[in-house]
Parts: sequence; C-alpha cells; structure tokens
Amino acid sequence: MWIRISQLSNRFSMKKLRILSLVFFLIIVLQSSAATSAWGTSFNVRIYQTYYGDIDDDGYEDDVFVKLKFYLNNLDDDTDEFMFRYSIVLTLPSGLSYQYWVTIFGEDESIVTVDNLFYNHATESGDYIVEVYAILYIPYFDTAEAHLVFDPPGSSDGLEPEFDTVIS
Repeated sequence: MWIRISQLSNRFSMKKLRILSLVFFLIIVLQSSAATSAWGTSFNVRIYQTYYGDIDDDGYEDDVFVKLKFYLNNLDDDTDEFMFRYSIVLTLPSGLSYQYWVTIFGEDESIVTVDNLFYNHATESGDYIVEVYAILYIPYFDTAEAHLVFDPPGSSDGLEPEFDTVIS
C-alpha cells in the first residue's frame, strides 16, 4: 500500500473553505447516488482518535494527531485493489484552515487505518474542527465524510505547520 500527499493550500478563510467543500461534496454525492444504489456498496470513514501533544519533540505541545479508519465494505472477490482520496481539514478557533489531500492505493484490505500528523498546528486556544471528505474511485465509486470538534490547548514557537501521514 502506498500514499501520496498534496497540500491544496495551507491557508483558507473559513467561509471560502466551507463553500468549496460543500460544492465539491454536493457534486460528488449527486453523481454517485445512482451508482451507489446500483452497486449496493458501502464506504465509510470514522475519526477514530484525536489528541494533541509534542509529537515532533520540539518542546511544544502544538501538534495534532488524528487517526482515521476507512471501511471498504462489499469488495468484489475478483477485485482486490482499491484507490481512494481524502481531504482532511483542520480549522483553528480563529477560522484559519489547513487542508491536505491524501491518496491511498492498496489491495486486500477492508479496513484502512491512517494516522494524520499536524505538526505545529495547535497554536490557539479554543475549539478545533477536523473535517474529512473521502472519495473511493476503485473498485467502485462512493463518498464518505466525518467531522469532529475538539479543544487542544497548546502554543507554538512560530514554526511553520507541517503535515504527514502513516498507514498503520
């Protein structure tokens, strides 16, 4: 299994991000509703665990960890390969958002667990929002989403935010 990460943009206003995400998701849902009911498929994402801490050992508890679980149900016995892409958005209390795209290719898995590491992102006090929008392309077309609000206290020494993923 391998992954590819791309950053759409590291700074969006909350209003622009919500509008773009809503338009993107509505287009996908409208296009996939007929295909999903015809195939009887089920693709789901769950935010399994979220916490903050000093993940990068820089002496500041300003990093955010988000564990996602993707469930690929009803895979055809003849089709063991899959490919999906997801957008993960971390929105700070001020409305500043960070959005990253991750593409996952794999085979013979019905549950895929991905650790998302947001280094130097927890720089403000208040509620943080994590939003995940996923699109399954292979072996069938489907969409899924998840949202979570949490409050990680933290501060940063002004380092640039970084993002990484680990498939576990």
